[in-house]
Amino acid sequence: MTGNRYEDCCAILTAINDTKTPPQEFVDSTQKAVMAVWWNLVQAFWKRYSPDPIREEKLTEAIKQWCLEVTRDYDAVSVCDFTSSWRDGYAFNSIKQWCLEVTRDYDAVSVCDFTSSWRDGYAFNCLLHSFEYVTVNFLKSY
Repeated sequence: MTGNRYEDCCAILTAINDTKTPPQEFVDSTQKAVMAVWWNLVQAFWKRYSPDPIREEKLTEAIKQWCLEVTRDYDAVSVCDFTSSWRDGYAFNSIKQWCLEVTRDYDAVSVCDFTSSWRDGYAFNCLLHSFEYVTVNFLKSY
């Protein structure tokens, strides 16, 4: 990273092969651009670090399977799709609880929702670090 926000955003877009997101929109933190970059980052991480047996699986199907696994201990939760399964809030709350448990040992992280808790990227990096600690270096300052 260079310290120049525009150049750094361009480097991130290049690293995840995102040719559709306009760099200036990412620099300006346009919601659509930021969400697109996060999704592309998740896909890039999936392609590189997911377990071999399921790497070729469609990412949305793998996420659904993960949601089923994370919510299996909650009787009131039934995840069958990405629309109706989320309307009552039970699935979101059970996944938030899972995030709280995984990030419990990270002092600077407080997952209280799915908006402000994720803005600085620290919660997301802690989740990555908890499963693949070599991908995130918390000793290096950016």
